[in-house]
Amino acid sequence: MSLTDSYPPPLRSRPPPPAPLRIDKANAAYVPRGPSSRTLPGSMSTNSGFSQSYSYTPRATNKHHSTSRSPPRSPPPSAMPLLSPRSSIGSAHSPPPNMIHMPKPPPRQSPQPRAEDLADFEKQCRDFFYQQSHESGQKMNTILSSLPPSQRARFTRIQASIRAQFHADRTLALQSAMLALLSSTVPLHSLTPPSRARPQGKSAQKEREEKLSAFLREWGKTMDTLPGVRKFIEGLYSTLRLMSRPENHGGAGPRRVEWEIDDAIFMESAGEEFMHDAIIMLKGVLGFSDTLPGNETDTSVSSLVDIALPPPPVLGRTRSSSDPFTDPGTPPLSTSPDPSVHLNMQQRPAGSISHGRLWISPAELTNPSITHLLAVFPPQIKRTAGAPRFHVPTAERKRDVEALATSQGDQPADEWTALSTGRLRLTSQLRRGGWRGGIMFRFCQWLASLVGA
Repeated sequence: MSLTDSYPPPLRSRPPPPAPLRIDKANAAYVPRGPSSRTLPGSMSTNSGFSQSYSYTPRATNKHHSTSRSPPRSPPPSAMPLLSPRSSIGSAHSPPPNMIHMPKPPPRQSPQPRAEDLADFEKQCRDFFYQQSHESGQKMNTILSSLPPSQRARFTRIQASIRAQFHADRTLALQSAMLALLSSTVPLHSLTPPSRARPQGKSAQKEREEKLSAFLREWGKTMDTLPGVRKFIEGLYSTLRLMSRPENHGGAGPRRVEWEIDDAIFMESAGEEFMHDAIIMLKGVLGFSDTLPGNETDTSVSSLVDIALPPPPVLGRTRSSSDPFTDPGTPPLSTSPDPSVHLNMQQRPAGSISHGRLWISPAELTNPSITHLLAVFPPQIKRTAGAPRFHVPTAERKRDVEALATSQGDQPADEWTALSTGRLRLTSQLRRGGWRGGIMFRFCQWLASLVGA
């Protein structure tokens, strides 16, 4: 044993620290965080892009130091550097460059209805409106309820167009029928020849009562469901009542009256049947005569056909006053009449209101006849018709009204009395002699006026 073997081995020195990391500048662009980390050079921090690959080159170590070591930690996430819009690498939310120039797929189109389906639906609509077919109405509703939402609008437009065309055709047909009926009906010619020969006699009075009673029984049943019928009957009752009252009590006295009614009351209240019965009763039985206001001329059936036809084209035509889309606040450029208008009637003055046709009371009706006619009206009509009265004009006011009526062909607005339908006014025409009735009737009427009846 040598001397050196008897001594313990000398203590080894502490191993040197590991070699620092060497990061390749071409592949690394992050800055490590932490209090002890160093800031990388500016050229490394400004490099665009990230890469998790890096190179590690250890230094030469002591021969007694082990070269094995644990792998480095993953770098913490750092803020992405701001890139300009022209940078070759887009942001995280932008699509890849190859997807920007790709064509967009076409929008998905809804299936279009077939021409056969549209034609069948149009046929069902026409049969329902024009033929009043209940089966076609059910098919029409079934087709509409089974359509997808994308096709329902087109079918609905077809239905609305046919409905509007039906109402226009029906209105034109009713106007033609009404004008033909007015032209063929002569006052009092619905009575028998003996009654027409003596319109103030007992036989004519009895026949008028019977026909009016039959009319009221027929249409009085529909007064609760058809407001137009009720308004017409109430207006007729008020007109006859004012004709039978003396002038100093708000009645017509010896003067005839004009009842202004809209033609729609006859055409739209209860159909063509009511229009026929009402005109026959008013003109053929009671003896009323019809005319249009002084600022209008009568229309014929041929003129109604012209209304439905389109006007002929006029070259260089400016915006005329008859255009439906003309601004009412802007006056027309020209005051000359529009050559495209074919109507055989004059235009109403600006600001006037259309009140309809004038029905002039007969001169043959006496107060006893009117009293018997009023007795056949239903009690509910007598309660709801009210008690309208004419204004009792003074002598000076009467001269002013007559002068105005002579110069303008019309009376002031305050001379009109409103009824349930239309309005009423006095005329300058007088009734026939004997309109007051006999002495006994006048005595009874005088007693009734004393008690306020």
